Amino acid sequence: RGHEADRAGRGGQGGTQHGAVLAYLQRREVETERLDLPAEVLDLAPRDPTQAIGNQGILELGQFRDKVASLPGDPTGQRTQSVFSPEDAAQAKAHDAEVIRTGSAVTREIDQIGPDGRHYSLRVTKFPIFDSTGTLGAIGGIAIDVAAEREARESAEQTSRNLQAIIDNAPAEIFLKDRNGDFILINRALREERERLGIDRDDRKVHQPADLLPRLEAQDRRVFDEAAIVTDEAAIHTASGQRIKRIIKFPVLDSTGAVAALGGIGIDITAERAAHDAEQAIRRQLQAIIDNAPLHIFLKDRDRNYILLNRS
Repeated sequence: RGHEADRAGRGGQGGTQHGAVLAYLQRREVETERLDLPAEVLDLAPRDPTQAIGNQGILELGQFRDKVASLPGDPTGQRTQSVFSPEDAAQAKAHDAEVIRTGSAVTREIDQIGPDGRHYSLRVTKFPIFDSTGTLGAIGGIAIDVAAEREARESAEQTSRNLQAIIDNAPAEIFLKDRNGDFILINRALREERERLGIDRDDRKVHQPADLLPRLEAQDRRVFDEAAIVTDEAAIHTASGQRIKRIIKFPVLDSTGAVAALGGIGIDITAERAAHDAEQAIRRQLQAIIDNAPLHIFLKDRDRNYILLNRS
């Protein structure tokens, strides 16, 4: 915007090129405050986009001049290899060549070391500028510093990998489901169990006996409708037969506080339940022996209160 007066005052080829840049931005409907250009091809190719740019000279280098250009001052009229380091010039010329070859806009993310020695991550969109005859006469470019964006993206990706490692190595089945009851995410334990059951990897449905599904679906509705945490124990069909599982379901909220998904943790408690049932059976057997003994049998605590009395 600061160059509007300069642009208006330019004539001839320079003015045509500035007009082409502005037309390109308007065609792309780009916000002038945040140029976030996608990489898809823009249909501006002429019938014969084979004519190369004459001397590959720099017509104008904008606000990134001090960051990426090796030469001080105005690089106008300089060739690419004179303005940039050899490595960066090779990248820039390869980018130019692709624009010339395709006659279309091309977006790349590149890394450069500036004259100040700092590392810059740039998203560069280069696009062809044609004259009135449809001949490719120049290449326009827009560079956005995306170092902070890339750092944030890499940090988020690392966090995602860390969380995936945790849930994949947890001794439980962990999952996320949407409102339709389809799986959004499952951990390795649940994925391997489904594979043992012969369920296709791309199948996101819950596969359980028909008599159990209404109960599970009612629990899901409570989580979504009431943001409730639901704990249940159920006999679940698995590849190794029926297993008793304790299933904890909980709401996953979005940034507005609304329930966006259902999280779940399934813990196999078959052995725990078997041990509990065995203990109860032993207790019943001992109680029967005590009750049928031809004696008075009792237990008292230190305060001489009865803890246990047999039947007689």
